[in-house]
Amino acid sequence: GFCAVVAPACYVALLLVVLVAVRRPPAPAWVGTAMRWVDRLRPWSMNEVLMLGILVALTKIAQLASVFAGPGLYAMLAIVLLLPAIMSTFDAREVWQRVAWADGTPAGDLAREPAP
Repeated sequence: GFCAVVAPACYVALLLVVLVAVRRPPAPAWVGTAMRWVDRLRPWSMNEVLMLGILVALTKIAQLASVFAGPGLYAMLAIVLLLPAIMSTFDAREVWQRVAWADGTPAGDLAREPAP
């Protein structure tokens, strides 16, 4: 449960930081590192699996007790809708084109991205 909350929250927060930083090209060199972390966090935000687990748990516990949808369920529903919307509209190539490395040269495209 803890990773299911922390990973999507970190993913969205880091992506927001990257998007704010690249508003005016060239973006700072640290945005390249942040973009790599965004890419590493994406597989950990398995919101589909968590939502399926919540639905199964709610179905099973509804037989034993009264179940009410609270703020946590609404927040989970929001993240389930938000993450696919982000993934379908976010253009990583556009961000990489705005990144300037420490030596001041622009990144250009993904092919010229430096090794981690």
